[in-house]
Amino acid sequence: MDETLDLCGMGPLCAEHYDTLVAELTRRHPDTDPHLIADAAEDALMDHFRRPERHDPARLPLGRYLLMAAAGDLSNGKRREGRHSRGRADVELDEVGGKGEGAALAALERQEETTLLLERVERVRPGLKPGDRAVLDLILRGEKRTEVFAEALSVSHLPRPGREREVKRAKDRVMKRLLREGHDSEAA
Repeated sequence: MDETLDLCGMGPLCAEHYDTLVAELTRRHPDTDPHLIADAAEDALMDHFRRPERHDPARLPLGRYLLMAAAGDLSNGKRREGRHSRGRADVELDEVGGKGEGAALAALERQEETTLLLERVERVRPGLKPGDRAVLDLILRGEKRTEVFAEALSVSHLPRPGREREVKRAKDRVMKRLLREGHDSEAA
């Protein structure tokens, strides 16, 4: 099994779908940064892990549902990267505002999810090493650039593959702790 999967923290779900998602997204988007593709696959899996009720197996098999979600996450990631490189504000289109009851309900759901996530972050933060705390802060700010994470981890002196590996390990470690904290608090 791939080292990334061991650190993923989602066990069988990740083991079954991560490599397939990355391979298919890479095939469909060969010129896209591999980190964006990996992030999109992870985001799709984590979203499903957090909210499995959003998937309706009667409408779509899980693999196709995850691929569709990952493709959407990749598209959003590419848009964010484009805005970032142009110096625009990092505002998702759906956060600009919508009309009607559906938009209000979606905003309320996002607010509840954000509150739960922030509570989880505050429970996990004290137990993290300083470098991992810096990684968590960067993730929460929406940072995606490997170079920024490498500086925070003091590994920017390593060759590119080493930097990328260390950044990936740190991000996986932090996300695993957050996921584990979510399971522990839900079980209590």
